[in-house]
Amino acid sequence: MLEHADTTSQTDQQANVQPLEMHLASVEALLVRILQAVEPPPEGLTPAEAAKLVGVSVSKFHAMNDDGRIPAAVKFGDRLPRWSRGELTKWMQSGAPPRSRWEGMRASVMRNAM
Repeated sequence: MLEHADTTSQTDQQANVQPLEMHLASVEALLVRILQAVEPPPEGLTPAEAAKLVGVSVSKFHAMNDDGRIPAAVKFGDRLPRWSRGELTKWMQSGAPPRSRWEGMRASVMRNAM
């Protein structure tokens, strides 16, 4: 009689383990999605990403860059300009001054941001 009780309890334990494993897998998948959602965005923005951040079209962003109205990009090679998310944000918070004026105030503004 005692042997039968032990067998039943092992069967019950096995039956309980399967739903628990499925639940843990669901929780793990949810945690992965949450971590992906809160991953910080990249600091170096492409022209399209920078234009979206500033709130203009890509062609307008390029025109603003050509006219010296936005901060200068960091260039990785000849064809990979990237704009700093932090710098563009501080530039906009500072009233979006022309590049020449921004370069004079950049160090002070960025230092105060940290």
